Amino acid sequence: MVVELQIVRAVMLEVPPSLLEERRRLGLDKADENWEGVIHMVPPPLDRHEDINDHLYALLRHRAEGRGLISRGGTPGLWRAENSWRVPDQLYARASHRRDDKFWGADMVVEIRSPGDDTYEKIPFYANVGVTEYLIVNRRTKVPELRRLNSAGEYDIDPAGHSTVFDVSFTARSGSLIVTVDAVEHVI
Repeated sequence: MVVELQIVRAVMLEVPPSLLEERRRLGLDKADENWEGVIHMVPPPLDRHEDINDHLYALLRHRAEGRGLISRGGTPGLWRAENSWRVPDQLYARASHRRDDKFWGADMVVEIRSPGDDTYEKIPFYANVGVTEYLIVNRRTKVPELRRLNSAGEYDIDPAGHSTVFDVSFTARSGSLIVTVDAVEHVI
């Protein structure tokens, strides 16, 4: 039986340093994001989220390496400034995107969307740092949404779900995510 926790949004005008230190000590801060100086404390993902993420990463990681891209799963940071970063579920980038041990751009980021999360609010940030493709997968339905950055610096949704970064397609069928690689369907 899956029990969904009710989403509660909260704002703390001042966060005690002791709270941040405790989150760091307990490893609860790995997915925290800094939105222009405002810390977003993100809860750990549920197992279904991790399952989708792990299987998708296993497929895309090898494809990325074959294209000379660096792949990061789990909690990679993508930076715009020292006080502004986001933490996608997956990040694929060229070596030129990495400076000072941080990523400042990416060819693709992947977000497994959970109810009530900030996935869609991240769209302007990812466009601003030049992420070429933004793949969103709904955790409940496994329906993918592939967005591609256009010449105006905005994202268009690719209705076919075809990634030009990886030359793979993302679709959904019967409650499963289908990733088509070299005409072979992989069911997640």
